[in-house]
Formats: sequence, structure tokens, C-alpha cells
Amino acid sequence: MGRWQDVENCLNDANNRVDWEDLTRQLEKIREEGRFQSMDIFYAAESSLTAQAIPYDKVFLVKEPKALLPLSNSLLKFLPDDSLLNLPVFDNSGERIGTFSGVYRFDKGGGLIAATCSRKSISQYTDLKGNIQVPTDKLLLDSFGIPWKDASTQPGFRLPSDKLIPKD
Repeated sequence: MGRWQDVENCLNDANNRVDWEDLTRQLEKIREEGRFQSMDIFYAAESSLTAQAIPYDKVFLVKEPKALLPLSNSLLKFLPDDSLLNLPVFDNSGERIGTFSGVYRFDKGGGLIAATCSRKSISQYTDLKGNIQVPTDKLLLDSFGIPWKDASTQPGFRLPSDKLIPKD
């Protein structure tokens, strides 16, 4: 299993390098010029981010072809919706447990302070009996993985659009 820490650091660092405030200002300027409605701009940005998703073999250098790409929370946060579907999923003991069925995203509140709400992502897989399963441990580190040889050419790193919320 690949090191989840390396996956997390790489993907989060790439996301943090984007000047989200400037990008939002540029999109807002386009909207103010009257060329597009806020939601049209949001959907165009969403579509563009999906189209620009980078395959994993352009993001990570993996020397061991039999390695598993860990389905960590950050990996799932940046995963395009249609990526990795139906690829085999293994647990950290190396046993195949099913096939990848997508990502379940939800908002997690910060208790009494609504401003601390954050978006979380967990994986879903179809077990060997055909039932959809969601990991019981919500903190995915190195619990589940997809074979690198299957995942390497899949679109994997997609910048999220949650920071590009329309203002009206």
C-alpha cells in the first residue's frame, strides 16, 4: 500500500498553490460584465476542472507496479466523479473486497459554530456479494486501496470547485 501521508501531502499541496481568491475575483469580473449568470460561470468552471483532471501517473511516481493506491480522504476529495469506477478494491491485508463504486461526499459541521463546516469524502465499494458498502472508519488512511496498475492512467487529481461558490 502506498503511503497515505505522501498522497495527502502531494494533493493538498497542489490544491493550496492555487490562488483561489484571484480565480474567484476573475470569475466575478466576468459575471459583472454581464456575459454570464453566476450559476453559468460556476457550471463552466466545474466542467473545466473536470476536463482538466490529471491522470495519477502524471501526479505520482510509483516504483512498485504491484502497489496499491490508498483511498485516503484527500485522494477522494480530489477524485473526479467517474474515475476508478469498477476497479478492484483491496483491504490493507491485500485481500480483494470488491469493486470501487464511487465517492460519497457530505458536509460535517463544527458543532455549534456553523462557520466551521467542512466537506468530507468517503469511498463506496460493491462487495463480492454485490452489496454496496461504506467503510465504517471515516478516517481513511491506508485501509483500502486500488491496484496502481489499474489506477495509474485514470483521471485522478481534479481541483475542487467548492471555493468557487457564486455570490448571488
